[in-house]
Amino acid sequence: MKSPIFRLITLSLIAIVTALTASAGDYSYYKNISVTVNNPTPARGTVYLTPGLGDKNSSRVAVRNSKAASTVEGCFSTSSSKDYSFTVNCWVFPEKGYILRCICTQKAYNANDYLSQGFMMDENKLLYSLPLAVDNDTVNNCSRQGSDYDQSTFRPAVTRKYYAIFEPAKQSTIRTTRRGELETKIKNSTYGEHVNELVISGPLNDDDLMYLGDLPSLTRVDLSNASFTSIPDMCFFTARQIVSIILPRTVTTIGYNAFGYCTGLLPVNIPPSAKFESNIREECTVWNYLQPEKSSDDDDDDDAYSGYLNLLDSLL
Repeated sequence: MKSPIFRLITLSLIAIVTALTASAGDYSYYKNISVTVNNPTPARGTVYLTPGLGDKNSSRVAVRNSKAASTVEGCFSTSSSKDYSFTVNCWVFPEKGYILRCICTQKAYNANDYLSQGFMMDENKLLYSLPLAVDNDTVNNCSRQGSDYDQSTFRPAVTRKYYAIFEPAKQSTIRTTRRGELETKIKNSTYGEHVNELVISGPLNDDDLMYLGDLPSLTRVDLSNASFTSIPDMCFFTARQIVSIILPRTVTTIGYNAFGYCTGLLPVNIPPSAKFESNIREECTVWNYLQPEKSSDDDDDDDAYSGYLNLLDSLL
């Protein structure tokens, strides 16, 4: 289990890397690229694409998002600060009862061989909302000057077509009878620590909650019938694969960055009487976009992902 100190060190490193990336030099390589993720089962979830950091809010790229397919195309940019990779941001929103198994090439999809040729991390780590490198070649088909996107004249030098593969989630219901036994209960359950969706009832303590934050495949957790009053500091910190957390009304205290860097997390039902730090959801991109904090001193331009979701408003 990751200690709060480990999580705090990780947060500091992420903040440093983000700051260095945001302040890096100009994006000096340009290439016409078209990337699409098709979704053959939109009822199971959605995958949306938005421009990468160097291309956000740019007239050089265009975005077309729907539940059946998502496309970003135009004159992409990159620089040495991004390892010369042309990227898009991939946002993953599985419906309840499903997970994103992988994103695969058209060839793998047609051959029904998407598990061996997909972008699945491994059995224990799900794909989550993340930057997706679509090309890293700055030798061929590149220019040193970008041009505005015009659909009527656009000709891609690189075309990428992918498929999103959703599958049923591994679901378990756990009931505890005493605090501190959740880890044992989960390990002895049908799917063990590979579980994707959990419904938990009974008494829990801080160790139980911190353990939940370390489960690498957990996408949804329903704690509405669990019994606890506080959420420890950095409890779900960097659990980027988590989409939904439902809290009980008994929660009165939420610790520092309890949900920090859960980039794909939908808004959490914070009990009205709960007391918490102002930054319990730092870099929770989806949550902060859909439900902005009422008072914040943060400058949106400092968030590497800010503005990426403005084109998704009608879809979420």
